[in-house]
Amino acid sequence: MLYGHDGAPLAEFCDDQVTAQADPEGDEQRWREWELELAEGIGRDLLDRLTNRLLDAGAAPAGHGSKLARVLESAGAPDDDDELAPPADPVHRALAEQVEQLLVWDRAVRADVHDSVHQMRVTTRKIRSLLQASEGAFGISDDAWVLDELRQLAAILGVARDAEVLAERYERTLDELPAELVRGPVRERLVDGAKKRYTSGLRRSLIAMRSKRYFQLLDALEGLVAIEPAPAPPGEEPAQLTIDAAYKRVRKAAKAAAEAADTDKDEALHRIRKGAKRLRYTAAATGDDKVSERAKTIQSLLGDHQDSVVSRTHLSHQAEAAHGAGEDTFTYGLLYQLEDDLARRSREQLDDALKKLDRTVRKAH
Repeated sequence: MLYGHDGAPLAEFCDDQVTAQADPEGDEQRWREWELELAEGIGRDLLDRLTNRLLDAGAAPAGHGSKLARVLESAGAPDDDDELAPPADPVHRALAEQVEQLLVWDRAVRADVHDSVHQMRVTTRKIRSLLQASEGAFGISDDAWVLDELRQLAAILGVARDAEVLAERYERTLDELPAELVRGPVRERLVDGAKKRYTSGLRRSLIAMRSKRYFQLLDALEGLVAIEPAPAPPGEEPAQLTIDAAYKRVRKAAKAAAEAADTDKDEALHRIRKGAKRLRYTAAATGDDKVSERAKTIQSLLGDHQDSVVSRTHLSHQAEAAHGAGEDTFTYGLLYQLEDDLARRSREQLDDALKKLDRTVRKAH
């Protein structure tokens, strides 16, 4: 029982271990179930607050309104051996797998498991890339609200993820530097500050994951998994269509980056990375491991480059703050140079990686 300050009961919480049978000859079913019921006269605001606490603890909404409904419905369900086969279309099958993974990482984020925000963000982006690369097979246009919701969810998760990356990045680099090169309260500003931003970003992510629009997104994704994708045009394979379309985006982005002015170069390289990421997920879904591996190499190179861009911007701001507070800024400059060297090495390896990808795609298709 949950009581108020005056000792009056507010709600009852039950942790049930359920055993049930649909009939005397039926198989015995067992499951664990949490129930929360408000006392008479208590408003729903308290129910919403307590529900959020349970979701954060790893709970998931029940698929049935009562124990009886679950038992009766499952009584006619097929055995595990008779379950429906996974979708035959590779992109459709990959989408189903990623939607399932999204729910797994949802629970991990609510429990603040290490690296869970990153994994949920990656899964969200994989789903979006698969839908975009499906050539309309799921009835999703480029301006569909599902794609926009996935983009916004990834952006919200990105606040915590970026802070987590910076905290680990600076902590590792500072540990590797000789002690005499780490001057002033640089750890407090860079490492502790990033950890605080992670906590704030996680809180913001959890608020978004409690919202009605988030659960509407999950419903929509499960609906997409349940539908049959549109067939490929006569004489053409779905894998051929999706990989070719995704690779054209990489090639176009690479051409634009080669012609971009220095002030626009970082953003142009980031667009190559996004295209390579979509190609990687699409190729993996269609079973083309070689193309997927080549695309992953480009994504990793430009991922390091983008992390360096973000880190250098952050270091500049923190160095200004430290200078204003009268602190030694030598270490900030040293870290900035290390990040700049990393970005340069990534750019130097990019052309060779793009040529290898081009050869692999042409050979495969």
